[in-house]
This record gives sequence, structure tokens and C-alpha cells, in this order.
Amino acid sequence: MKPADALRAGFRLPVVRGRSVLPFYLLSGGVSAAARLPLVAGLVAVYLLLSAQGRIEPLARELGRIDPETVDPTDPASVPPGLDEALLGLFTPGVVTVFLLSVLALLALAVVLGAVARAATTAAVYAGVRGGDASVAGVDGMADYWRSFLGLLFLRLVATGLALAPFGVGVVVAGVGVGLGVGGSPAATALGILGAAFGGLVSLVLLLAVSLAFAFAGPAVVVDDVGASAALRRSLGFLRRRPGNALVYVAVLLGVLVAYGIVAGVVGAAGAARVAPVFGTLFVFPALDGVKLGLYADVEPAVGGARPRLRAGIRRGLGALGRFLRAHPFANLLAAALFAVSIGAGYAATASYGVRIDAPADVAGVFGTVAVGPFLNIAANNWLVATTFVYGGLFAGAGPLSGIAFNGLLVGALAGVFDPTAFLALVAPHGVIELPALAVAGGLGFHLGRVGWEWVRGRRSRVSVGNELVVAFDVLVGLAVVLVVASFVEAFLTPQIAAYVLGG
Repeated sequence: MKPADALRAGFRLPVVRGRSVLPFYLLSGGVSAAARLPLVAGLVAVYLLLSAQGRIEPLARELGRIDPETVDPTDPASVPPGLDEALLGLFTPGVVTVFLLSVLALLALAVVLGAVARAATTAAVYAGVRGGDASVAGVDGMADYWRSFLGLLFLRLVATGLALAPFGVGVVVAGVGVGLGVGGSPAATALGILGAAFGGLVSLVLLLAVSLAFAFAGPAVVVDDVGASAALRRSLGFLRRRPGNALVYVAVLLGVLVAYGIVAGVVGAAGAARVAPVFGTLFVFPALDGVKLGLYADVEPAVGGARPRLRAGIRRGLGALGRFLRAHPFANLLAAALFAVSIGAGYAATASYGVRIDAPADVAGVFGTVAVGPFLNIAANNWLVATTFVYGGLFAGAGPLSGIAFNGLLVGALAGVFDPTAFLALVAPHGVIELPALAVAGGLGFHLGRVGWEWVRGRRSRVSVGNELVVAFDVLVGLAVVLVVASFVEAFLTPQIAAYVLGG
């Protein structure tokens, strides 16, 4: 594809084909929630172990002695002397073992599921730029190419390790030089530092070379239907045959990432940092992948169609949300029950220790005078969390299971240490909208978990799975409307209601 056509196709892709392509980018975000399940289970096991051993009570007792007005973090004498001993008592061999095993399980799941998600996004984008059915192609990619993408990841890790070797040697040389310098040889110190700097420069060049070498390996897996090692060879071959296309991609990549970084910095300074990841997930990263696939694939661009209308999309999303609520009551009740149990467990875990946290002194001004930034930040964050519940559910329901359990335990734990009136005043006004919406997202995730399980067992076709992922995207659009309302209440109304109730 010509560079101009690839650019046009790439930047039109998330706009014109968003419903069929974007679910797989949200699926990539769902990987984090699904992979987090072993860690959440491990933390629960750690708490139960420490509680059974009676090691939490001493810590709670010491924390209860702390007076926030007299504690100075820079003055160890202001901290209760028993706090260090209570903290060290938490790190028993059993606790450390359970925690490390859960982290290892998280990393293993993240690697495998990440390869599945990357295979899906690449296959969906390739179908999108060719005018095919991206939703079905993405599901095909999950099944057909995940092993190749996993192999690419391992090859890249090996290449990255080799690229970092000069820097490691330089650090060793620097350490030896500094050691000799301490013994009275300034020249050895200088040579050691220069060696480390040179090794770092060599490693930087090699890392850039590795990134360029692997840049088109993913597209090669899908476009050429090859394995990991063959895809790497074809990526290198593409760089030799079409250096102009490669330079175009590098220029576009750098330009877009710089612009994205500037936008992220601006919205972050305005207090809405979570808006940038939404923009990146829904437009920047799909567009860059579309450009890359277009530059690599020797096909005619076919990203046609009219731009979707926002009002029509919202109307379709609200309709899909209503249909899902009516069609799948059991999944929604299951998510709501898990939320309730998790909140209750979190409350029980903290309420009995007598630790209390006071409400902010200036409740009405907790989000500042103008709360537009916090409003956007809360809305974007809540929607991103909802997407991880939904698409992380495709992996046997792991996403909503870990996400709801973690958030429910957190809410319950906070309820256990806050004054009940203050907690309800600060949470209830928006929580009555937000928590049910997140429960529905969890219910949709559990539904997709059943869909994925039926697909794995051969009871559901790939076309059906693709259609379900698109419908889930529509439901998420409807949930976005609900979460925006909840975020508006949280940013603009909850502080005022809480101030009235608490008299602050």
C-alpha cells in the first residue's frame, strides 16, 4: 500500500470501523484485570494467613496511636516505636511465598493473554484496512496467531537482553573503576565512568535497532501467516526492500507519540489525566497499527463508509444496555452479589480493629472551586475500569471476578475505617448510580466469559463470538452515559451534599 493510502486508511480506521476494531483494543486492557486474579487471590490469602497468626492486631494498634497532627515523616522519633516491629512482623516466610507465587502467576497470565490480545488486534486491523469483517478476523487471530505472538515476545526479550549487555558490562567496569579510585586512582574512576557511558550509548543504539527489527514482525505473522522466527526475518526483509515505508512509519510514530504526549500533559495538568488513555485506546493506537499494517501489506485500502454519528451511537448504546439488562438478569445478579459480598468482606476485615479516618476538613472543596477536570478524570477512569470488567471477562470471567472483588474489598475496607455517616455522605450520592453501573459491566463480563467458554468447547462459532464483542462495545457506550452522570454527581454534587450532612 502506498504511504499516502496507508496514512489515510490508518487514521480513518478507528473512526469508520470503530465498532468492529475497538473491542479488541479494549480486550487488551481487559488482560490486566484478568491477569490480576492470582494477585487478588494471593492478597486475600495473605490477609487470612496474617489474621490467623494474629499479626494484624499489633499493626492496627500502633496505627491507632498515631496522631496525624504530631507525626513528622522526617522525624523518626515522632512515629510510635512499635510500628517498625509490627510492620516487620508481617513479612513471614509463608506470606512472602504466597505473595511471590501470586506475582509469578500474574506475570505468566499477563504474558500469555497479552499475546492473545495482540494477535486479535493485529488480525482485526488487517481485516479493517482491507474492508473485511474485523470482528470475526479478530477472533480468528486469537485462535490462530497467539502462539506466534508469544514466540515474538520471547525473541524480543532475548534480543533486548543482548542489547543491554554492553550497558551491564559498562556498569561493572564503572564499579571496578570507582573502587580503584577510592584506593587513590582518579584516572581509574574517570575511565570507569566513561566505560559505563559508552556501554550505555551502545545499548541505546542496539535497543533502537531491536525495536526497528521487530516493528513489522507482528504484521508479518498475520499478513503472511508465518511463525515467530519467520515473521522476524520478513520484518527485516521489509526494512531492506522498502526502507521508505519504514521511515514513513517511524516519522508518523514519533510525530503521533509526541503529539499524544503533549495532549496527555495538558489534560493531566488540568486534572483529567485519565482522559488521555481513553483517547489513546480508542484512536491513537488503532490508527498507528492501521498505518503499520497498511505500509506492510500489499493490498488496496478499503476503509470506506460514512462517519458514525454521535447521537445515533449513544442511542444504539442505550438500547443495547436495556436489552442486555432484560436478557441476562442472572449475570447481572451474580456481579451484584459478588460486589455485595466483597464490600461486606472488606468491611469485616477493617472494622474490628478500631482504626478511624476522619473526613476531609473542607469537604465542599475537595475537588477545588472548578471541578471540570476531576469530573472528566472520574468519568474516564470509571469507564476504563468498566471496560476491563467487560472484556477481561472473555478469559473465563477472570476480569470481572478480580475487578469486582478488588474494588468491592477496597470500598468495604474504607467503610470499615471511616465514620459511617461521613462515609455514606461521601459515597452514597454518586455510589447509587456508579456501583450498579459497574455491576452491570461485571455482569456483561461474566456473560462474555460464558461466550468464551462455549467457543473453546466448540459450542459457539467465531462469528457469534465476534458479534458478542461488538454488542458488548455498544453496551459500554450506554454505560458511558450512566457513568458520566455518576461522575457529574460525584464531582459537583457529592461534596456539597456531604458538606451539608457533615456541617463542614
